[in-house]
Amino acid sequence: MNRKITSFMQKKNTFVFATAIILLLLILCGYGLYSDYQYHKGTVVARPEESSITIFIQPDDAATRAAANYLALGVERSLGVSANIITEQGEDFRGISILYSDDVSAPEMGKAQIEFITVAEAANDGEEPVPYSIRLAKGNLSILVSAREECFGAVKAVTDRWLQKDCGLEDRSELRISQAMIDRQLGNLPTEIAGEVRILTQNLCYSDDGAGKTVEDRAERFFQLVAKYHPDLIGTQECSPQWLQLLRQELGEQYGIYGESRSGPADPNGERDVILYRKARFSLERGVTFWLSNTPSEASKLDYQGPNRICTSVLVHDRETEKSFLISNTHLQNGSKKTAEEVRKRQAEILLWQLRKDNILLSYPGFLTGDFNGEMDEAFHSQITAYYNDSRNDAITNRSTVDYSYHDYGTEEYLIDYCFHSPKSITVLDYNILDDQFGGYVSDHYGLLITAVIN
Repeated sequence: MNRKITSFMQKKNTFVFATAIILLLLILCGYGLYSDYQYHKGTVVARPEESSITIFIQPDDAATRAAANYLALGVERSLGVSANIITEQGEDFRGISILYSDDVSAPEMGKAQIEFITVAEAANDGEEPVPYSIRLAKGNLSILVSAREECFGAVKAVTDRWLQKDCGLEDRSELRISQAMIDRQLGNLPTEIAGEVRILTQNLCYSDDGAGKTVEDRAERFFQLVAKYHPDLIGTQECSPQWLQLLRQELGEQYGIYGESRSGPADPNGERDVILYRKARFSLERGVTFWLSNTPSEASKLDYQGPNRICTSVLVHDRETEKSFLISNTHLQNGSKKTAEEVRKRQAEILLWQLRKDNILLSYPGFLTGDFNGEMDEAFHSQITAYYNDSRNDAITNRSTVDYSYHDYGTEEYLIDYCFHSPKSITVLDYNILDDQFGGYVSDHYGLLITAVIN
């Protein structure tokens, strides 16, 4: 009898223990599922089976477009999913919104207006408004920015963090976000933009012009310009042997200088389109000078009256960001639209063909600077913008006080100097035609300075 009771009690205890274990596992599993639900209950923004994500921007300007393009590029690189950027939002919208307003009382802030006002009024340590916030509402994600100049930096900060594996990007297969994730991992990220690069293009005017416009006089003004703006890279045109000597003497310790004579390597006395790069930050990986002719590898020209025209191109490595990019610098044939437009068009075709020849144009982000001797309505411009974007049109801010670059010492007004850039891989933060004078003109052209970031 005692054995039966003992056996029964043992079975009962085993059953109770097993039941407790099962209940504990169920509780733990349920808690895990609940936690997973809480973590993932926000919008699934992108998954492989979806062809694209939708990004709504407001207002539609350079700041929101630059931010949306950066986010789209990050998602595309991480997930292989493209993005559709829209400017009108329907009732059934599902996606990401990028919104900013300098005026927190602006009535046209879409569905996120109330949230945005809350964000703009929120204080950081009781002093300054927070630059941005992220909200999930009705299954949609909104990145809300309190000032135009903060828009790109805010979205870049969120995007860079969000696309890391431990924050939203899971096994590089889907992109999720939840309010818990926002509060824990995406709040208060710094909006400073690291890796900015400043690029200056300047036609130096090769010769003396008298009346205080000698090369020596103007060189001193150019060096003051460089000291004021601290460009990281400089593309020059009309760099005569005299100019080259002055550049080496004054800037040779700070900058590497690359470029061959347009008359050919055998003639050291010809003009050059040299590129200067800040040696403390950049290393030169490779460089080439080629001719804008039917025989680009030798000193030559097309059938026109005038000198050889060249392009100097260098691939530099940025130690600050560990990224490499291409910068090319050129000077197209001068002359009126009637007499020289076709020559410039053909020169642009040759230039692009040379840059595409080794697939280098597609392999690296790139800039193309120079004096193109023609305005935006000419054929060369449309030829180039089939592959590059014009920084003047894409820049988030334009600080220029004039809209022309060629002035002929105060007698003309034409925009003929440009900086083009790769459309997807580069964001232009600032565009500025430098009409500074340091006791006189630097040249018969103003310099053009852009500030950009390699995405």
